[in-house]
Amino acid sequence: DLTGAIVPMVLLAMLAPRITFRWSGAAIALIITATALWTFLRVRERTDARRLPTAPLRRNLKQILSFPVRNQPARILIASYACAVFATTLPVAVFRFVNKYVFTATGLEGTALAPWVESIGKNAFLDLGVILGYFAGVFLSAPLWARALRTRDKKHGYIFAFLYLGVMAAGIFLIPRDQGIWFPVLNLFVGAGALGLWMLPGALGPDVLEWEELHHGGRHEGGFYGIWMLVQKTGGGIALFAM
Repeated sequence: DLTGAIVPMVLLAMLAPRITFRWSGAAIALIITATALWTFLRVRERTDARRLPTAPLRRNLKQILSFPVRNQPARILIASYACAVFATTLPVAVFRFVNKYVFTATGLEGTALAPWVESIGKNAFLDLGVILGYFAGVFLSAPLWARALRTRDKKHGYIFAFLYLGVMAAGIFLIPRDQGIWFPVLNLFVGAGALGLWMLPGALGPDVLEWEELHHGGRHEGGFYGIWMLVQKTGGGIALFAM
């Protein structure tokens, strides 16, 4: 995420957008292809794993698709995760528009940084600042979220992450249009909230699988995480479409 976000922003500051996006797309395509092939060729099942009888395909599909129906905790988690993906995707998709059309100046005019800002342009400067601020918030807050996961209730931490990110993101309306430098600063706190909405539902996933095993005698990790990833892609797609 960090490399894929920063490298295109640096290239945009030096090259034309069409060339940058073409190069970025080609590089990402190669990385996806190479890592998928490596995984397919190298990853193997454990030979000493306990062998269980395989259920017929139709029964397996029925159990997987009905997982969120019969498992209320999973249903709540999947629905809230879709909202979390929507909430974290939308600001990321729209920040370049905000930097270009909403903020008229950085607020650094007349300071020692003014020549550098002018050399790369206001938009590129704010784009880089937002990305760096966002990921700085992610990395700096990681130990705090990890400690909270060990010492606090995960459900209430998840609710807090939603509320915190909502309050922080709303802070953009307080930034004057000629003081764009505060947008990267704000993203320091937005990134911290986004990490909470990434970490906490992932930590809750194993809990709903154990609930499933306790009440229905099976875990279905593959089915659950298949639905999980589908929800992630769907939530992100809806956010981009809405934007």
